[in-house]
Amino acid sequence: MGRNFVGLPIRMHLGSKDFLRQHDQEIDQAYKTLELNYESWHYGVGYFRGFHNAVNIKGQFDFHMHYFRMPLARPEKWHHIDLFPNFSVWNYDVSSNRTIPGFTILDDVRREGFGLHTRQWLPDGPAVPDLAVKVTTDSIYAPNTRFELIQLDVPTRKITRATVRSDAKGRIQWQGTGLQTNVGLYRPGDTGHITMASYTLDHPMPGVGDIVSLSPLLFNKGGAAVDSVRMELIAQDEDVEVMDTAITIGKLAQGALHEKTGFKIRSRNANLDRGKLKLMLTYNGKRDQFLLEVPFYSPQAALTHFKIADGSNVNLELEKQTRVGEGNGNGIANPGEWISIFTKSDLDSLHDFGLQLYTEDPYVKMSNRHMLFFGRNDWSGAQRLTSQVQISPDCPDGHEIAFYGIYEYPKKGNTRRDSHGAHSFIRETKRVSLTVKVKK
Repeated sequence: MGRNFVGLPIRMHLGSKDFLRQHDQEIDQAYKTLELNYESWHYGVGYFRGFHNAVNIKGQFDFHMHYFRMPLARPEKWHHIDLFPNFSVWNYDVSSNRTIPGFTILDDVRREGFGLHTRQWLPDGPAVPDLAVKVTTDSIYAPNTRFELIQLDVPTRKITRATVRSDAKGRIQWQGTGLQTNVGLYRPGDTGHITMASYTLDHPMPGVGDIVSLSPLLFNKGGAAVDSVRMELIAQDEDVEVMDTAITIGKLAQGALHEKTGFKIRSRNANLDRGKLKLMLTYNGKRDQFLLEVPFYSPQAALTHFKIADGSNVNLELEKQTRVGEGNGNGIANPGEWISIFTKSDLDSLHDFGLQLYTEDPYVKMSNRHMLFFGRNDWSGAQRLTSQVQISPDCPDGHEIAFYGIYEYPKKGNTRRDSHGAHSFIRETKRVSLTVKVKK
């Protein structure tokens, strides 16, 4: 969600003694790859006594006063993720009939259009079902004027067209669903405009060392054809290798799609969770960029000791004894049951820690999975994510399902280093493989 800050100055103070410093450090690392107007200030153990003090207030106020005197120009394009069903941002109004938790994602918003989709959780949750969404743009169009609207339904690659009219204030309304959609707005005579609507991988669950082809989905949603487009994929993470140089494709007609071009990439590090990359598009004398993340599935070890929750109790950090799953509760995966996987950690044998699960097995429909959120005992308000998946009712007896799983657990900090009493809440993440045998 850091890209919400595109076009805004942002600064963060990071204390090496703050008990939530791991969260701060992760945000700092992520923000540095997001093309933001961002700066951070780090202060060490010896900077002051105590660990809940406010420090360098003058530097923070100087930062704000600088941008009050010289505010940044409004960004040409911006992005926004919001958890509320109705919100306003950059004078765009978004409303929906959503009644369940979820996120509305506006992407690559600019005069030429926008992308919109919803997710039940981030980053890879399914779309919110049965949703009606309305977007009213800012007053950036000529008033009382007809515009051509072209719309791409990304999952199906279906393109539709319509004519819309701006109101007296120069705003345009669009209505759609929560499924991933990309919208273009133009008038006759406008030039072509290329966006990256999505991307695909030829191997859905790549691991460390796997060479995978990443194919951007380009969509010309402007008013004219584009003679040629130069594409360059750049790794923003040293653990990701891009094996192809820049590629130039030929003419892209108005309203056309292109996803035949693939870039070979691979992960160099088994600890890499999501590789960060940047796609640069150059055409018609202009240059545009799109940020993307590629998940990698590289188990560090095989998990042999775990519990199958199929309507049975688990012992959680905050919720204590909690019933999880739907089934007969015997701890064995049966066809038709909804199950979650829990394990102990090396540092905490009292509590059960749930796994986020991924598989390519045909008897588990990943698009239908649920996500459970359980409290984390670190005063941060953060929660642990635990997958709940259904074993297909027609799964044969004795079938073994290979899962990739991620779980995290608490690790106590070095209190000797935190000599003034600051207790650190650090979490360790493990990426594992496991096999679940289904029995009737």
